[in-house]
Amino acid sequence: MRADVIIHGHFYQPPRENPWTGQVEAEPSAAPEHDWNARITKESYRPLVPVYEYLSFDFGPTLLDWMEREAPEIHDAVIRADRADVQRIGHGNALAMPFHHIILPLASRRDKETEVRWGIADFKKRFGRDPVGFWLPETAVDRETLDVAAAEGIAFTVLAPHQVSKVPERGLPAKVELNDGRSIVVFVYNGGLSHDVAFGGLASDPNRWTDALNGTPPGAIATIAVDGETFGHHHKGGDKALATVLYRLQQSDKLKLTNFAAALAEHSPTETVKLVERTSWSCPHGVERWRSNCGCRIKQDVPPHQEWRAPLRAAISAIRASFLRPETSLMISAPALIAAPAISALRVSMEMGIFSIPRSPSNTGKMRASSVSADVPVDPGRVDSPPTSSRSAPSRSIAKACSTASWGSRNLPPSEKLSGVTFRTPITSVRSPRTSVREGRRSRNVRRFTIGWLAV
Repeated sequence: MRADVIIHGHFYQPPRENPWTGQVEAEPSAAPEHDWNARITKESYRPLVPVYEYLSFDFGPTLLDWMEREAPEIHDAVIRADRADVQRIGHGNALAMPFHHIILPLASRRDKETEVRWGIADFKKRFGRDPVGFWLPETAVDRETLDVAAAEGIAFTVLAPHQVSKVPERGLPAKVELNDGRSIVVFVYNGGLSHDVAFGGLASDPNRWTDALNGTPPGAIATIAVDGETFGHHHKGGDKALATVLYRLQQSDKLKLTNFAAALAEHSPTETVKLVERTSWSCPHGVERWRSNCGCRIKQDVPPHQEWRAPLRAAISAIRASFLRPETSLMISAPALIAAPAISALRVSMEMGIFSIPRSPSNTGKMRASSVSADVPVDPGRVDSPPTSSRSAPSRSIAKACSTASWGSRNLPPSEKLSGVTFRTPITSVRSPRTSVREGRRSRNVRRFTIGWLAV
């Protein structure tokens, strides 16, 4: 009996488009390439085209959207790789993920459902099949997140060793019990191997990497999970090392290269584990990296802190809560420097295809206002409909709102700039009857709404 080996790459880039133009602007730090998307594509995504078929992977929908427009040959190679695996071993190697790289445990259940459903819808549109597995951004997890995924038909996800009460024996899949009789399977990746590939030099040394895998006992599963950009971007030559290891695995009589769905088909979970909630693979403090000054930051040798995280998240959450209630007015107190970013967070809640032309902001006395009225498609019977586009909307109106907020902050007295500014944020949902808008020969249901804010 051979041991199974799964090497998973999580591929993601944030949307870098300018909200005014919809284009990615030049980023000098990415020189000699135009921007970081282009540079990482050159260093990682394009060189990995020959090996995608043998690599387990997930791609963020926002990255695939950019790739479909700017590097369609790579986008198509990713789709072909999944279909080739279906033909070769009976199971595709692609996992779905939320539509945005959201930290799901910090979201409401409704937002979890929206992100999972949109991610699944995008996956089905691109790959032409239902996803079996689902990657969680930063592997951030709680029971509600898994319950939402399981309710949408997801069979498994991937977690780090510290995210379960007990690491399953021999790396085999285990089960987590959920609500209403539901359950979901979890694969726990090998923490030591994954760390050594990402940070310990194995990504640049195929001989050491192969030797490490050869120690996997028969009948076990050795799972490695890292950022896909590890191969070629973070580690120069990592794409070649990965290709070498994958080739050796295909020739091995001790190890069998496979993917999660195929492994699950061969190894039904016999063990049940408990979840360690609100944890992630990249923050030793749980999920505090995305809501508090926990000490996690990219550059550990520089003094700046992250005290801004808590008030920024509170402001965004408050705006979101107000957005869901009709005819509400919300008071938000926040440091002046984060006022504009808090308002721009409305963009995140509105990525759902806006079609009408927004009105310009108006300035009257001490009150600066901006609003937009739009027709948004509604799918009756669903909590949220899949997006018509992954591009942010309404770009121009939100950008104008941000510029107005920034203008207001600049004109505040020095004391208010330091201590903070209070925003009165009316966000109104116009409860007019749903109408039918003709779209060629088809009609779609729409609901009209208005969003606005006032800085007082």
